[in-house]
Amino acid sequence: MKSRIEFGIAGRDDYEKVAGLCFLCMPDAPASYYEERLRGDILPNGVLVAREDGWIVSNVDVFGVRLRFGSAVVRCAGIGNVVTHPDYRRRGLAAQLMKEAFNLMEMEGMPVSILATGIRDYYAKMGYAAWEQSETDLLGISGEGPPFASIRPLDPNRDVPTLNAIRREYGARFVGWHDKTEDEWRKQYAWISYYPGEVPELALVAERGGAPRAYVRAARSHNRQSSVIMEFGALPGTDREVSELAVALTETASRAGIRAFRVPSPCRELIAALKPRAEACDERRDSSFMIKITDLAGFLGSLGSELSLRAYVAGVRGTVALVCGGQSATLTAGDGPVRVDRGMRKPGDSMAVLDAPEWTSVFLGVKPFSAQGFAARSRLGEAEINLLDAIFPRRDSLFWKSDAF
Repeated sequence: MKSRIEFGIAGRDDYEKVAGLCFLCMPDAPASYYEERLRGDILPNGVLVAREDGWIVSNVDVFGVRLRFGSAVVRCAGIGNVVTHPDYRRRGLAAQLMKEAFNLMEMEGMPVSILATGIRDYYAKMGYAAWEQSETDLLGISGEGPPFASIRPLDPNRDVPTLNAIRREYGARFVGWHDKTEDEWRKQYAWISYYPGEVPELALVAERGGAPRAYVRAARSHNRQSSVIMEFGALPGTDREVSELAVALTETASRAGIRAFRVPSPCRELIAALKPRAEACDERRDSSFMIKITDLAGFLGSLGSELSLRAYVAGVRGTVALVCGGQSATLTAGDGPVRVDRGMRKPGDSMAVLDAPEWTSVFLGVKPFSAQGFAARSRLGEAEINLLDAIFPRRDSLFWKSDAF
């Protein structure tokens, strides 16, 4: 008799089996990494599995994430560990689990989903769009320089409260900064210790008067001679500390045989400090991150405080409907807070029509609305275009490697 695939939710007693399947399909990290991660920021009922005869043969995990957009924080679902046993592939198991994941997001009130992948076309069919990140490669790094008493190793247990304060202030200018509590950071440090390639010696803190002012964490790349900056933060007015941090970082890296760094391009302070110690510098695009707006009105509503601030500062007013695929929402900017309504208010409303990738680039501050190919599909006047450009301005976009799903 042919056995039947059953879909459901894994319990904690299943975590070891899920981790084993993840390790089988993604052996770059040890099974202990996957198991520890499941005990971190996973959503309740967020480990979705397919079973046959009691064996877990496919898995999708849904993590709880908060992304900061200026003054606004948006609850998001991070999709990770999408794996299927080699003997069970091409049966649509992962696709079915993704449908279950979308149902969970709706129940949890999460209007946005994010993931990191090397198979973009697969997820594009599900409505995901590329969230491109700009990265800077610094090549031929040299590590000569004096030691600085202000630099010390990062101690997760000791430094979490202070570093969290630095993260919040440094991340205010970015779109997509991960907003975490101290407890969530402690849980992350528990699983990140298993992360492939992280170099503990490259986790450093720069102090002034005994108080941390800047910090950095890095991992070794696959080619072993280069490093990826996993996380960086610095308070305002810390050029000296960041410079000393760069010296210590390159010295330590050189002793470990590392000759290049890859840094998120928005981290301009660290790049400026590293450039004098590099032979060459080059910028590249990383398209491995993707985002899906599962609830357009819910997403815009979550941004309400930030959109209101931008509209007030720019002095813009008006009403415009945003249309993306099968979703629409209406924005109204007036004397008070920006109001978001589901759907279009009435036929003939001013209408801004873009596809999912175009809207993604607008929401994330990659390209303003006025730079999109909107004219043929949208019904807009100059006032409405100015409104959209004001509330969705160009912004730096950042997504840390250590938070990849």
